[in-house]
Amino acid sequence: MAGTHKEAANPQSRVGQSIDCTNSLDVRPVAKAVVDFIKAMAPNYNPQRPLVIIMAETHTIPTQILSQYAVLDKLSSLPPNERVPFAFGLEHPHDELEKTLFDAAGAPLPDHLKGWVTEADTTGRRTIAAALAHRTYEFSPETEAILAELCIRRNISAKFNDAARRNGDFIDLDDPLTASFAKKKQLGTDIDIRTEEGMRFRNQMIAALAMEHIREQGVPVYIQQCGAIHAVGSTALDSDGNTFPTKDSLARAFEDMGAQVVVVMHDEHLERGIPQAALRFLSHGMCINGLSRREFNVGETTDEIRHIRDVSLESELSLNLIMRELYAEEIRERLENQRDTFVAEAQGKHDALGGVLPLRR
Repeated sequence: MAGTHKEAANPQSRVGQSIDCTNSLDVRPVAKAVVDFIKAMAPNYNPQRPLVIIMAETHTIPTQILSQYAVLDKLSSLPPNERVPFAFGLEHPHDELEKTLFDAAGAPLPDHLKGWVTEADTTGRRTIAAALAHRTYEFSPETEAILAELCIRRNISAKFNDAARRNGDFIDLDDPLTASFAKKKQLGTDIDIRTEEGMRFRNQMIAALAMEHIREQGVPVYIQQCGAIHAVGSTALDSDGNTFPTKDSLARAFEDMGAQVVVVMHDEHLERGIPQAALRFLSHGMCINGLSRREFNVGETTDEIRHIRDVSLESELSLNLIMRELYAEEIRERLENQRDTFVAEAQGKHDALGGVLPLRR
């Protein structure tokens, strides 16, 4: 459904903090600003009100993803006396592990264990490994792989927390966790993930799964990656004529669940247009200015890796320029050898929790 939402005038002038990148390939100013903010907030952390930092991205722009990489890299390598516990959430379907390791392999789980292999993956490492092993993402695939590899290498607790998808474009109500949450929200059937209704539902589910992740890990800080439209809404029409109001945004969903929310966006996101109602989030948020807007899609591997290398050199990032296909093959074999172990652990988790998945409680 198309909507109309009053557009904010000159939103960049209303941003709480501007992060100016004078070198378009150097993401270090982003890491410094975000990590300094997190450290400065440390004395005020309230376990009942976790700090959620939403880092918005355009999925096709590697510098925006590598900005997140730089933040995670810096946070996870702080000296022990400065370290702040955190976890990371990614806007990818939460059931990636089950879909790739079981369904796509022709070894589907028994009905009573659907959802439980994912639930038993308490740190998210297995799901991220499965994505590395089996998925080639449509947008910035090499950059996505490098971000995933960092989470595995640094033992960062990172989880996919979006709703399950059917045929890539629809909310998948065959997934028990998504179906349970959809029932609570009175969601209809055949909901396209990009419509206003689909986006609202996804944002609410992302926030709910993130808050569950925060409780599981006992962390005061959560970094949430998402596409720019999710963050605070948008007045820019998408290809289907949809706009997205702030009341249905990810920032609002987290706020409604009791989190302190700080939104980090890029200059080009604000240039596209955001709702007037989003200004209250921007007033204590951050805007990254000046980074390269060069875009990459699947099939541009050589050029994308060259671009990543350029950003890495300018930013002095400690990243592994992995050969994704070789790395994926190694992980794939390791995961397949552990399939029975994952099932046994899922059964144990199912029994321990009385067969009730967290979002059903």
